[in-house]
Amino acid sequence: MPTIGQRIKKRRLELGYSADYVAERLGKDRATIYRYESDKIENMPINIVTPLAEVLGVTPAYIMGWNEEDGQSAETQPVADTMIVEERDEIELLRLYRGAEPSAREIAVETLANHQVKEKESADAS
Repeated sequence: MPTIGQRIKKRRLELGYSADYVAERLGKDRATIYRYESDKIENMPINIVTPLAEVLGVTPAYIMGWNEEDGQSAETQPVADTMIVEERDEIELLRLYRGAEPSAREIAVETLANHQVKEKESADAS
C-alpha cells in the first residue's frame, strides 16, 4: 500500500506540477512539499490535507490512504480525460469554476463570452 507521500508525489507528477507550483498554491516552500513526499513529516497537518487534495484534484481520503481508489470524484476528474490541457492556468481556471456557485459560473462564462465577442469585433474592425 502506498504511503501518503508516495500518493502525493505520484499525483503531482501525473499532473505535471513542480514541487514549487504545489508549494506556492499551499503557501509553503518547496522543501516542505519534498518532506511530505518523502514521508519525513509523519503526521500530516490536518489543515493542509484538504487544500493539498484540492491542488492535486483528489479527495482528502485518497491523500490519507483511507481509500484505495484514485480519489478522483466526478468533480475532480482531470480534464486530460476529455481534452488536452496545455497550461496550468487552464487547470486552475477549471478548478475554480468547479468550486464556484452556479450563479458565479454563469457570470464567469458570460464574461468570457463577452470578451471573445469584443475581441472578434475589434479584429473585424481593423
